[in-house]
Amino acid sequence: MVEGWLENARVQRCPECGSDNIGQFDDMISIDTEEYEAEGGRYYCLSCGWVEELEKLPAEDDPNTPEAFRKILKEGKCCICEGSLKGGHLNMVQLNKYADWKFPVWGNVLVERNFKRAMAIACDNCVDTKTGMIKGDVKYALELGDDDTLHYHAASELKDAEPITEEMVRGL
Repeated sequence: MVEGWLENARVQRCPECGSDNIGQFDDMISIDTEEYEAEGGRYYCLSCGWVEELEKLPAEDDPNTPEAFRKILKEGKCCICEGSLKGGHLNMVQLNKYADWKFPVWGNVLVERNFKRAMAIACDNCVDTKTGMIKGDVKYALELGDDDTLHYHAASELKDAEPITEEMVRGL
């Protein structure tokens, strides 16, 4: 589904000093100010201070956004308020519920056990821009099927996932 996302990631060196110590602010920034929601975003060099402002396309039109995510943004609905996702960000919410589908799911790279946990997608109105916390209760988990159809599963009907423990991380 999301093959090739790594190849789409932008890797660059600073044009001023040649350092690969490049960071990125994208859409949401706060540097000693109350300014959130930057227009576009920016790349910056941690070595010399160089900054490149970026023109930001809506994620559903951005060629660097994987096709699966563009489909979710164009056709999907918020798993909290059921509003449209079009024109917003892809706000992914990790649920502590088991998923029996392939995508989108999350896990923990430190845990050797193979388990998949469900994801929900929230519209921008259902995410607090200052804290990143969701506003409201998650009603659905989203599945993008092999046939590229969106399926919504009632979150209340999914099986609760066990908490990730220190023992799981240690492989015990």
